[in-house]
Amino acid sequence: MNYIFSPEKIREEVLAFMREKNMYPAHERDCWLALDDRIHRYQIEGHKNGTTNGAYIIHTDGIPAAFIQDWSRPNYTFTWSMKGFKKSDMPDFDINKWNEQRATREAELHQKQAKAIDDAYEYYQKAFDGEIWHAYLDRKDVKAYGDVRLDNLTGHLLIPLRDIGGSFKAVQTIDRDGEKRFFYGTSFKGNFFPFGLDMLREGDNKPILVGEGYATMAKVFQLTDLPCVAAINCGNLESVITALRGRYGRPIILMADNDIATFNKRGFNPGIDTAKKLWHAKLIKGYAAPPFNLENPEGSDWDDYALKFGNNAARQIILKHIRYSMLPDDKKKLFSRVEYINAQALKTKVFQPIVWAVDGFLPSGLSVLAGGPKVGKSILSLHLSLAVAIGGCALGKINVQQGDVLYLALEDTQRRLQERIDGSGLPDNCDLSRLSLVTNIPRQHEGGLAFIRFWLEEHRQARLVIIDTLQKFRKQLS
Repeated sequence: MNYIFSPEKIREEVLAFMREKNMYPAHERDCWLALDDRIHRYQIEGHKNGTTNGAYIIHTDGIPAAFIQDWSRPNYTFTWSMKGFKKSDMPDFDINKWNEQRATREAELHQKQAKAIDDAYEYYQKAFDGEIWHAYLDRKDVKAYGDVRLDNLTGHLLIPLRDIGGSFKAVQTIDRDGEKRFFYGTSFKGNFFPFGLDMLREGDNKPILVGEGYATMAKVFQLTDLPCVAAINCGNLESVITALRGRYGRPIILMADNDIATFNKRGFNPGIDTAKKLWHAKLIKGYAAPPFNLENPEGSDWDDYALKFGNNAARQIILKHIRYSMLPDDKKKLFSRVEYINAQALKTKVFQPIVWAVDGFLPSGLSVLAGGPKVGKSILSLHLSLAVAIGGCALGKINVQQGDVLYLALEDTQRRLQERIDGSGLPDNCDLSRLSLVTNIPRQHEGGLAFIRFWLEEHRQARLVIIDTLQKFRKQLS
């Protein structure tokens, strides 16, 4: 192959690009990049030892270009091309010949993939297809469903993957320790393992539950008795869900992983992030992720949750999410306004201590002082404002912590406020600089609320804002 640029230069620039995207190879052997238009997997620097989440393809015909991907991050893909390229660099470049060469390579790759699928199927067909016991399944407390088989020679569990038409496309192997591999040369993209799709009947409205790993969806199938699909990998969810929607036209509910350990270590949660993306794109009816604790993650998927908290606890949460997901959108919107909690959960819930502006009288949040006209609401409001601004005593007996106060006295003038402060009995040398008084301000929607936000930004030790009266501040009803 005749390179327009040297192989060393291409490798150097692609490696620099990988470093820039935090996808540099962890091992020196992987830094010798293959320039062969084929996909190559590698361990990314900083990732768990033994993982191969990194992938790249480098093209060298014409303008050198590359594609890199981090499989642990959904849709985390980048493309690179050689900088500084000019047409004059390739005076003899023949686009027609280049297209022919590319078509030839693609045809050869297709043949290799077809051969790999045939080899994988032959390997799978020779495996044991009777009643299976496997250490991984036993540890995960799930069964071998459907046409899962066992390689007696290696002890590997074999999970066949098929496309939406039911054609065999790949096989995933799982060893006794849970290490997962794919038969070389096959691809899981768009392929999956089904649980009970034959249960679907015309006229019913059963949803299809989709998730990542075999054990996860085997457990969900066991708990719900609803049709399930294992897409094997987070990055494969969108392709599988799109295929299922096109074939069955059913509601899809995602049984998402909750990758808290990844979030704590790397700042993103692949399972939740993918679920939100698919939901916003309206590809799924809803999603359910196991509610693991952020501070003490002990798993990521629904099988992990069931093993820790029991099948019944997992079943109740999953079915609750399914019922909610299947509701019409108008009812979801209505129910989202309802706030409720199980009494047992409330019993163990830990609340932050209440912060008081005036202990036992004015808590943090919104309080409304209501009463008839001329009963002293404004005088009381000014008294509380003065007490907090000075850090003195409110209502004659409640000691308050000093802080900045904003008092919107919208029914008063500065003269009247001065008279009331003078008549409050405070010493003449009392420092009132922490009390800001407003007698005129635009209404809430015309800039008044923006002013309050600005004042709070300027007064970080604020403890009290009083609006007297709300009728003078809020937007008038038409």
